[in-house]
Order: sequence, then C-alpha cells, then structure tokens
Amino acid sequence: MPEWKIVEAPSPEISYDECAIAHLLAFSDANYWHWCASDASYIVMNTADDIPKQRLRKTSRWVKRAEIDRRRKVVCAVLDGKVIGISTWNMPVGLSKKETWGGHLYRKAIGIKDRIDDWLFPKFWLHKKRFADLMSIQTAVGKKLLGPSGTDGVWELYSLAILPEFQRQGVGAALVDWGMDQAQRTGTGFYVIASPLGKGLYEKKGFSVLDELHMKDGEWNINEWFYLWKPEVAGDGDKLEQGKC
Repeated sequence: MPEWKIVEAPSPEISYDECAIAHLLAFSDANYWHWCASDASYIVMNTADDIPKQRLRKTSRWVKRAEIDRRRKVVCAVLDGKVIGISTWNMPVGLSKKETWGGHLYRKAIGIKDRIDDWLFPKFWLHKKRFADLMSIQTAVGKKLLGPSGTDGVWELYSLAILPEFQRQGVGAALVDWGMDQAQRTGTGFYVIASPLGKGLYEKKGFSVLDELHMKDGEWNINEWFYLWKPEVAGDGDKLEQGKC
C-alpha cells in the first residue's frame, strides 16, 4: 500500500486546486466557518462539486500567493500525486526568503491584481465584519502573548487542513512535526491558534496553552485556543529536548 509523504512547495507534485479543495472540505463544518460565513448555505461542503467555482478559484489563488510571500511557506502531504493535506506557515522575520528586485516588483504586481479582482468579484461567502474583527483580535492577542513584535520571531502555523477521509491517520501530526523540527533547528518558538477540532493534537504534542478566545454574535460563536511550543536549547552540542515550554 502506497504511503503519503511530506512535500514542500514549490513542487510539481503540489496542485493549487487540490490544496484549495483540502482546505475548504476540511474546515467545511468547523466553528471557524460558522463564524466567518455570510450565510448558513455557504458553510457545509461535502465534496469538491459542492464548492462554488469562484470560491475554489480564490482559495487556490491564496495558496499560490503563499509561495511568493517572503514569510509564507506551504507544506503538503501527498499520496500518489494527490494532495491530501496542506499546512501554511509564517516563518520568523529573520528567516524570510530573499528576493531580487524583479521578484519584489512581481510580488507587488500580483498583490495589486488580487485587490482589483477582490473589488470586482467580492468574497460573497465571508461575513466581512466578523472576519475582520477576528483577524484584529487574533493579532492583538498575539502581541499580548508574544510581545510587541507578535509572531515575527516564531514559526506560526497559519492553517492546517486534511481531507476528511484522511483525518485521524497521522497526516496532521506529521505536518505539525515539520514545524516543530523547524522551530527546533532554528531555536525559535512554534505558535498556533487552534480550533476545537485541533486543540487535542497540540496538547498531545506538548504545546502549552497561553490563552483562550470565545466570541459570540447572536446565534454565531467562535472558540479558539492560543498555543506555544519552544525547544529547550541544550549546550555543548547536546541534542535539543522537545516538548517543553
């Protein structure tokens, strides 16, 4: 039986559309999308055919943009050439990818194009105010917990999504392990905002909970937990000890 493997982008084995499908189906009925949805009909998607074409296109675009973002990293689990899980990361500022002047101009041009696209074709599935409020509060909490620079000095797991049929098979844990290895190798922290679905995984991995967020807006609510993992850096070339904060 073939085994899945961890693949870092850019790679010909990674399909943007497959990444987008994994992201959308994994979070389909999650607390996060119930909070961010502009209408209840946009929440649950059971198959790729249920995903509106514009939503798939914009999510696929978001994954592609992550590849050219200086601080963003895309890492996938791939089985027989098919993406079954995706993780996106914000790396510490000091580890940001180097880019040429041409690359900088290209990234800026893509950003302008995307903003025009969002103006012409708005993300109808998003409740703009609840989404914006959540992003603002998450940033503020990050600065309160990590200091004025927020997540600039740590590896931040921005999103983790596994196709429903491959969940609870170790795929998510392997992608988390990738980030723990990066934090250990660079002597930095690993920060994540967990949903009710994912908090058990981080606790099992030895993460420390720093704070909780519970918001309510009428019938809508969202619950999140803020976790941090830091390697203990041993001296004299000793092996780093994982799992303690």
